Amino acid sequence: MQHTTISANGASFHLARSGAGKELLLLHGWPEFWLTWEPVMVRLAARHALIAPDLRGFGASSKLAGPWGAEEHAADLLALLDALGIGCIGIVGHDVGGAVMQVLARRVPQRIAGLFFFDFVYPGIGARMGEPGRLNEIWSRISRMSTVFLVPSRRICRKYQCVMVGLDGPGWNTRRGNRMMARGGSISTAV
Repeated sequence: MQHTTISANGASFHLARSGAGKELLLLHGWPEFWLTWEPVMVRLAARHALIAPDLRGFGASSKLAGPWGAEEHAADLLALLDALGIGCIGIVGHDVGGAVMQVLARRVPQRIAGLFFFDFVYPGIGARMGEPGRLNEIWSRISRMSTVFLVPSRRICRKYQCVMVGLDGPGWNTRRGNRMMARGGSISTAV
């Protein structure tokens, strides 16, 4: 594992790098840093050149001077990729990293070889993601689930998926909801 610091977009970014092959950018979640990816990096190093930065405000990267969201993190990462001389890259994003990936995919699709969202509420890429109130709608759905996560079960997981596809309410555990989840059990097949 190689550790380095790169200056980009007016900040210093800590990177952990390993492996050889096609480049893959690994974006951590909140409140994590590059170390989240260490076990994955060990397994993928034979096939990929892995780059795991600490996003601004996390780990050993520069600290935040004020509010910083997905748009700002995406600008940081584009500058970082430029500083590294990387034109096109695959990206894996976890949690907050998933939100940053979506901005990157909308902003510079020609530089993205592929995206893999890990443990992220996926509201969609493209125009729908940018609609006013879209993230508020998603967070509203999630907030209704807050007590559900205390006791996970198959029934609770089904409830979660129904909420995410808009089948929440008194009839969420209906035959329609059960059939929808049985057809694929994912948001993408239900929406």
